[in-house]
Amino acid sequence: MQLGAQSLTRLMLIAAVTTAGCGVQAASTARPDATSGRSATVYVLSAGEMTPIQVGSDRPQKQIRMPGLPVAMVVTPNGDRAYVASLAQNGASGLVTPVSLVTRVAGRPIRVPPYPMYLAITPDGRTVYVASQIDGDNQYPGQITPIDVATGKAGSPIRVGIDPGPILITPDGKTAYIANSGFSTQGSGSYLTPISIAAGRARKPISLPGTGVAMTPDGTTIYAVGTDYGAGPAPTAGPDRASSAWVGARPARTGVVVPISTATSRTGKPIRIPGNPSAIAVAPDGRTAYVLDDPGPGARPETAIPVSVITHLAGRPVPVAAQSFDIAFAPDGKTAYVLGSGIITQIRVAADTVQRLIRVAKPSVAIAFTPDSRIAYVVSSPYTIRGDRISFGRSSVVRVSAATGIAGASILVGREAMALAVVP
Repeated sequence: MQLGAQSLTRLMLIAAVTTAGCGVQAASTARPDATSGRSATVYVLSAGEMTPIQVGSDRPQKQIRMPGLPVAMVVTPNGDRAYVASLAQNGASGLVTPVSLVTRVAGRPIRVPPYPMYLAITPDGRTVYVASQIDGDNQYPGQITPIDVATGKAGSPIRVGIDPGPILITPDGKTAYIANSGFSTQGSGSYLTPISIAAGRARKPISLPGTGVAMTPDGTTIYAVGTDYGAGPAPTAGPDRASSAWVGARPARTGVVVPISTATSRTGKPIRIPGNPSAIAVAPDGRTAYVLDDPGPGARPETAIPVSVITHLAGRPVPVAAQSFDIAFAPDGKTAYVLGSGIITQIRVAADTVQRLIRVAKPSVAIAFTPDSRIAYVVSSPYTIRGDRISFGRSSVVRVSAATGIAGASILVGREAMALAVVP
């Protein structure tokens, strides 16, 4: 089966490598505490299927058959239904399949433009938005397709830039924002394209330093990360942390975090940070963001840089495992988890310090949490490359205790697992 460019690129970036470090918590067959989230279910997407896993027993249940290769999932606010984006085998179209989480039966797939890679749902649960890459090789403008949840029908696609990324929807449900690269009518670069949900039309794109974006919980500000290759001033840091935020001579490039007001669509003063930021996440309380700095192979260690959303000052960089690629906050906001190639860096947010390193199967691709934040589930999707062929092994899910960092025994699921969600 052909693998979409976004999925393949993501897996290639997190390919298994030998990672050295101290204080690594090895995977254990000892079970983490099984007292939280007993009524919740983990849903894991893999090739041709969705696997439910009951939280507490950690036992896979009967798979739900899915068309094509599922790559993304969104759940309605009431938790009754999931929508799953899949790559069709022929590559001629994309599919979005509604799945009842009450009866665990998949509905009729809804056809959308090819290579659907991201999904989002409005806060009222009425509309699902699908971001499609069209050709899978990032050569042509992408499209955003609205799907009416009540009727199951796809609306007219809305054209945006190349490689449309995460879809951010404001809490009032009025505007969706899509990170994308530029195309012929925009020029090169990265952009944030606002879409009026009521009108179903794209507005003027906002220029960005890169396509890593996150929205504050109140929806007032979007933060975008990227790299400034000019000389620029030194990183923006608090007076007690300025020396630790940058050590030695400053290179020609610096990282930037750019705030964008959703009320005015105007960008604010860039927050300068060290390195080459690649991802960003905002804490649930909206006070802190963590920016993942990826300096590149052979460069200084990778870090997660805390940035105050209140003061726009950068804090002391927190060292993380090599080849880290994504960051997520637990629902209670007390802990952040940085995903690497087989190692999860657990950060205590109040102190901006590493709590522990947790070893999981390589390569890890996604993480989800129980609502009480006591348990994290991590899915890993192993593969090997021989020449121009990619072979996938069985994917696995591990349960990690937030309190102890102990990873439980691997729960085997299907091949090519790409996403998971915990549904109460």
